[in-house]
Amino acid sequence: MEKNTLLVIVVAVLVVFAAVQAVELTLLKDKISSGEFRTGTASTTIAVASGAGTASNPSAGATDINQLSGMVGGC
Repeated sequence: MEKNTLLVIVVAVLVVFAAVQAVELTLLKDKISSGEFRTGTASTTIAVASGAGTASNPSAGATDINQLSGMVGGC
């Protein structure tokens, strides 16, 4: 197979692929705008720490900037 023929086939496949994606994107946009699109109903809860704490009590958050540990960001 010639190099040019292979190149034309690859470009044609890419163009068809892009056209299919454009059609799917348009259909999805129409569903979202009409209110037909629904997402999942599952929910996830993630626990987040409330503060960095101090060296003597790691679970307590610092209430003042002067109470922060001196080793932050250093070696």
